[in-house]
Amino acid sequence: MGLLLPLLCLLYKNAALFNLPPLIAFNLNTMSAIAEILVILGLIIAIVYGFIILIKAFQVSIFWGLGCIILSFPVSLISVIIHWDDCKKPFLMNILGSIIMIIGIVLGRGNYLD
Repeated sequence: MGLLLPLLCLLYKNAALFNLPPLIAFNLNTMSAIAEILVILGLIIAIVYGFIILIKAFQVSIFWGLGCIILSFPVSLISVIIHWDDCKKPFLMNILGSIIMIIGIVLGRGNYLD
């Protein structure tokens, strides 16, 4: 699903170059709305699972939790690596949310370049 939408957008924008009818009648407003929804959805997923990672760090020790707040990226990453069994799902969902958000940003940026 994540790669299908940009491919359809690309085919729609370049259909006239190959004398093909557009596959889906998306206009710029529709693509902007889809891009905004993807960015917001990805951001919500990333934030929620980021908080779950923080909660799991506090469950291990108050020092891990405070370290994740004060020195966010390096300590959080070390905490996830050390406690991989507990943090695997939240970490992967956080990455998935980030990917969804990046896809939305790329789709939204493409609409403004026309």
